[in-house]
Amino acid sequence: MSNENPRREKAIEALRASPKATVEEVAGVVGVGRSTAHKYLAALIADGRVQRYAGGRDGGRKLPDRYSLIVGEEEDGTGPGPEPATGRAASRPARLRPGELDGLVVGFMRDHPDGAPFTPGAVAAGLRRSNGAVGNCLERLASREEVDRVSEKPRRYAVRTG
Repeated sequence: MSNENPRREKAIEALRASPKATVEEVAGVVGVGRSTAHKYLAALIADGRVQRYAGGRDGGRKLPDRYSLIVGEEEDGTGPGPEPATGRAASRPARLRPGELDGLVVGFMRDHPDGAPFTPGAVAAGLRRSNGAVGNCLERLASREEVDRVSEKPRRYAVRTG
């Protein structure tokens, strides 16, 4: 395990030197195989230090994904960090921590009282989140009595007042 941290730091250095690097480029700099470099990058993504950009396609050929440090990781302050993602990746909202969706759902419902009662689909569309995740969240909130289920078919929910 002691070798892992210096190599992860080498992966960060590789991304500082070459923004928008591929897994193969990072692997070459770090001196590990592609699968190991991919694991390092996945861990750095999970830590919130690296952003993955989908490679897209060139005709029928899939282009490799690219990786960049997230703004704030440039400790020397030499640049603004990666440019915003384009295409599908730009429309994907950030991953939430456990329980964070609950606050977003209740907040959305309170901020849009004219739309009440809400279906899971309406809340999901407003938050740009998964229908299933929002539906599960609303059921969890109803079981904790933070929202009321006002109809069964279709399922509709309202924020508790009081």
